[in-house]
Amino acid sequence: MTTVAPPAPNPLLIDLPDELVGPRVLARRYRDGDGPAVEAAVAESRERLIAAHMPWVKEWDEPNQGAIFVRRCQAKWAAREDLTLGLWERASGA
Repeated sequence: MTTVAPPAPNPLLIDLPDELVGPRVLARRYRDGDGPAVEAAVAESRERLIAAHMPWVKEWDEPNQGAIFVRRCQAKWAAREDLTLGLWERASGA
């Protein structure tokens, strides 16, 4: 007797939580308005990112790269193509 596995659900129909909350950290999908915080995080870590051979860092010299990144993440999240989360300190929101 052969057992047939049920078909995998369509990724677009999978419900996912928008955020995961820990005692000190909040992991959540990116939202409108997160661009400046993402830009600040990249700027703060710029030298380490360059040292780690992350070539995309050079693109962040152009204005609005944080907002562009956030929009791309939102689109990919909605399509269930990439589930990127931002990590936020709960106490400060940074």
